[in-house]
Amino acid sequence: MTASELRNLVRIWDLSVVEDTGIADSKYGRILNQLDYHANREWSVYLPALHPDYDNSYIARLANWIGNISDESDQKLLLEYALYISFISHNDFLSLYSTALNREIMPWITSLRNIRLDCPNFHDEVRLQIHDHTWYCPISDSMDINEFCKINHLSGISHKPTFLTLEKFGDIDKIKVYVREKKIKQIVLLEDIVGSGTQSKPAIKWAIDNIKIPILFVPLILCPEASGILDGLEAYSGGTFHYRPVIKIQKNELLGPNRPPNEGIIIADRIEAFVEKMARIHNLDQNSKFGYNNTGSSLVMFSNTPDNTLLLVHHESPDWVPLFPRVYRGEI
Repeated sequence: MTASELRNLVRIWDLSVVEDTGIADSKYGRILNQLDYHANREWSVYLPALHPDYDNSYIARLANWIGNISDESDQKLLLEYALYISFISHNDFLSLYSTALNREIMPWITSLRNIRLDCPNFHDEVRLQIHDHTWYCPISDSMDINEFCKINHLSGISHKPTFLTLEKFGDIDKIKVYVREKKIKQIVLLEDIVGSGTQSKPAIKWAIDNIKIPILFVPLILCPEASGILDGLEAYSGGTFHYRPVIKIQKNELLGPNRPPNEGIIIADRIEAFVEKMARIHNLDQNSKFGYNNTGSSLVMFSNTPDNTLLLVHHESPDWVPLFPRVYRGEI
């Protein structure tokens, strides 16, 4: 389906509403106009769609995505659901970087180091701890630590390796020497989105076991399933590890088995039934039809789509065109 064909189809849907009820509310036209508005602004850059294999136009991809199916009621449902998909733009991430430092990291460091507001050298001591004694590192290369440091004007410790890489290939003795020589007193680990927590857990546990200094983990976006894993790591650490998400997704914002009964978006039951039907037709993995571990999120980042997001958004096969094509990172 082309974008023009989708617009014509939407006009027909709205006309049929008028004929059936006598009420001209232009429901589907309004949805498409809202999507079009965002598509030309904060949704205009989606990195995986810049590849020549895909169409950079969101509306063109939307038309192809809805064109995956021929049933009109399902086509209408997909158009409605498209408005519930949360797109986290590049500008959104810049705001999350600033909030992470000012709302989560600074209070943790001042409390950790007992830096009180009534201290005569409060600002100097805070600046010293934040810039010279804190090691900011990402969990994976999905988190842009360079942008995080630049927008927050963080200098000091130059090497900022991913902890997934350190956990797999790092020489712990060299790392301990580096921590000592650089006078690192605390570590702040960051990740853009944490869905189930299974990817972050080994790297964090390795850091707790081997680098015996306080650690704060700041997921910019955290899904509910990961909270249990991170709570367990806090208890395991004996007080040396804490986590503070910037945005915490609530269970009623999910779809699938993790959504509380009788809660969630108004079309939740219909979308879940459609996902079940699609999984049967396309023989999809039952444990990932609502995203990895059936997390059930509806999130898309400007840089990629998390695997915790519903498969119908990013799944790609000879008989299914994705709305947001996903770049897979391979096995960790």
